[in-house]
Amino acid sequence: LALAWRKRAGMLGDVVSMRIVGKKLIDRGTPEARKIGMIWIYSAASTGDLEASLDLAFAMTHSPDSDTNAGEALKGGVALYREIMAGHDSPRARRAFAALLIDGRGVDKDLAQARQLLLKDANAGDPASQMALAQAILQNKFGKDDKAEAWVWVRKADAKGDHQAREMIAGAMFSGNDGLPLDRRGALDMIGKLAAAGDIQAGNDLAWYLC
Repeated sequence: LALAWRKRAGMLGDVVSMRIVGKKLIDRGTPEARKIGMIWIYSAASTGDLEASLDLAFAMTHSPDSDTNAGEALKGGVALYREIMAGHDSPRARRAFAALLIDGRGVDKDLAQARQLLLKDANAGDPASQMALAQAILQNKFGKDDKAEAWVWVRKADAKGDHQAREMIAGAMFSGNDGLPLDRRGALDMIGKLAAAGDIQAGNDLAWYLC
C-alpha cells in the first residue's frame, strides 16, 4: 500500500517518491523489476535532482553481472559520477567513486586517489566519509594495517552522533577484536542505549549479544 501511494506521488512529480519507488523495485532483484526501477530513478534524475543522479550512478555501477548491458551501464555510471564531482561538492559522490577506485571497478585501481577522496571529507568532519575511511583501513584496503588510525576516525564519527560508528565500537568492545580491549559490559550499555532510542540495527545486535 505504501509503495502504491509512493507511485502515485511519483507520477505527480514528487522526486523523493520516484527515488523510493525506483530503489525498492531494484532491490527486488528480478530483471523486470530492476528495469522498471531504473526508469523511475532515471526520471527523478532527469529533473536535475542531485541525490537522484547519485542513485542513478550507483545503480548503473552495480548492475548484476547477468545483465547483458552491465558493461555499458558501468561506463555510464562512472562518467556520471565524474560529471557530478565536477559540478557539485558532494561527499557522497566522492565516497562512491573512492569505492570504485579501491575495487578497480570501471576505473583503474588507484588506492592513493581513493584515500585522498575519503580524507578530504573525513577531515572536513563528514561522519559517513570518516566511517568509510575507517572501514577501508580495517579491511586492509590500502595495504597497511593501521587499526589505531581507523579507530580515530570511527570515534570522530561517533562524536558526531553517527549510530553506525557507535555500533561498530560496541561490536569491537564486545568481541575484543580489531584492536579494542574486551569490555562486554560497556558494549552492552552502549548498544542498549541505542536500541532504547529506537535504533533497529542496535536492537538486533543487542538480541544477538544476549543469546
